[in-house]
Amino acid sequence: MLGKIGKQTDVIAHPDVTDAKFSGKDEDKRKNIALPFQLKELEKLGAKFRLSKNPVKITADIIDDR
Repeated sequence: MLGKIGKQTDVIAHPDVTDAKFSGKDEDKRKNIALPFQLKELEKLGAKFRLSKNPVKITADIIDDR
């Protein structure tokens, strides 16, 4: 998507966005569902990361409170 946008794009994410994350309860069947890219790779494509552990006000009507 970043390659298609073709310009610098703000990406709001938690600082742990690149940490390994696994799905599934059975340890032998768990899948790694982490972001499959390094931040540096995405920055080369135009991503400008705003990393925050706290909610970020995007507009007056939109708050990313995850």
